[in-house]
Amino acid sequence: MKNRKNLFFALIFTLLISICLPAYAYDLNDQYVGSNAYYYNYASVSPYQSHMNKVTTWNYQGAYVFLVNANTGGYNPNIYQDFLDIDNGYFGYAAPLNTRQTHITYYRAFKNGTPDEKDETVVHEVGHAIGLHHTQKINDINAVMRENGFNGKAYPLPDDKEGMKAKYGR
Repeated sequence: MKNRKNLFFALIFTLLISICLPAYAYDLNDQYVGSNAYYYNYASVSPYQSHMNKVTTWNYQGAYVFLVNANTGGYNPNIYQDFLDIDNGYFGYAAPLNTRQTHITYYRAFKNGTPDEKDETVVHEVGHAIGLHHTQKINDINAVMRENGFNGKAYPLPDDKEGMKAKYGR
């Protein structure tokens, strides 16, 4: 009887905790680009231009940050995209230059990836540039900002959008 009582209280406690905890597991980084962010594509990414255009998937309905191509001139870019044909095991890496600017480098794994992997990599790395870190593992299915692997979705998912709302919400 005592074991049933303990089990009952454990279940009630677990239920209360799951109700009280947020459903999102996003994690933020120190990048802050404001409501308008400008991206610049170096010539080295021109063979991948259709994939680089996935930057604008962050311009979803209700978005808190609007990304604009700075290649037309007159803008001070927040995001620089580049390609290096070296093999380091990564598809891409977003390196902050300061809290408002990030240099994203795509590598040989990106070049050799499928079109879907390239698209998702661009969306993921831009997510870092505009303020998101990797989501917690428990929420991988709801985020393009997962730490490992691909989910086949090259656009911001619910967890990513909640992270942007938390960072830039008005």
